[in-house]
Amino acid sequence: MKNELKIMDGIAKIKRCKSSSIWQFSMWIKKEKKYYRATTGTRNTEQAIDIARKETAELIYRSETKKEKIFGITVSEGIAEFLDWKRRQIHTEQIVPQRLQTIISHLAHFEKYLDGQFKVNEIPKTILRNNIVDGVEKNYIEYRTIAEVEVLPETSKVRIGRTFCVDAEQLLKWKEVCKHTTGYIFSIDGNYEYKRQNINEAFKQILEMSTIDKKRQSDLVPYSLRHYHITREVKRGNNFGELSKQCGTSIRHIESTYLHVDRQTMLETAMKKFNADKQRYKPIPLKEIVDRF
Repeated sequence: MKNELKIMDGIAKIKRCKSSSIWQFSMWIKKEKKYYRATTGTRNTEQAIDIARKETAELIYRSETKKEKIFGITVSEGIAEFLDWKRRQIHTEQIVPQRLQTIISHLAHFEKYLDGQFKVNEIPKTILRNNIVDGVEKNYIEYRTIAEVEVLPETSKVRIGRTFCVDAEQLLKWKEVCKHTTGYIFSIDGNYEYKRQNINEAFKQILEMSTIDKKRQSDLVPYSLRHYHITREVKRGNNFGELSKQCGTSIRHIESTYLHVDRQTMLETAMKKFNADKQRYKPIPLKEIVDRF
């Protein structure tokens, strides 16, 4: 089986490396003199080719027809364009000069924090963070056999809203004993978020009650629970694409961080089947086979 295939007469291609059977897409963007790379998120060759063809057509349309930058603009360029727009709003009396100065001041801090040369569309996306959990309000939970929790765009660091499902049992118990009916879920009264110090202290007490080795405990923090969740879902065989949507991150991030877990799981499954077959089918001596004929 080929590990590299051309797409649309060689305009783009898909390939897979030895360490992964997932097809990877790449296409040379002439105007920007840079390769555009993305994962197809599938091991199926026909599906990968179909995804790659659609991706190629989309990139050609954006780059050639719309004259759009595929790799986006830098943070500094984006800020400059935004400020030009705001300056024009002064002339149309949509904002006052004092407001523009405030915007300039805030964006200066933002540019320094992110690095002005960073690409806007490459701003890191990571899994559900503490600040996202803090911002989840009771109004955005729907109780069913499982609970659907909605993360609003303004709460998420990457400004992309999403809905994820969790076991509703504990949330239903919480609903019975809580004193507030609106506001934040992870709160004592619904008005204020839990202090990070309180969460860390509670996590420390949980570790002390656990059977985890003391040396190992020093390496664990509340954030470790997120890594545990993704690792567990990968070992269950869940689709990387769906998992990335649930966690608010990219498929590439899931692959680069957790692909070794997927490979290890496949190996363990194969070895279990191999050992089971050895027990089920006992080898027949050659002499016995010859005697039968």
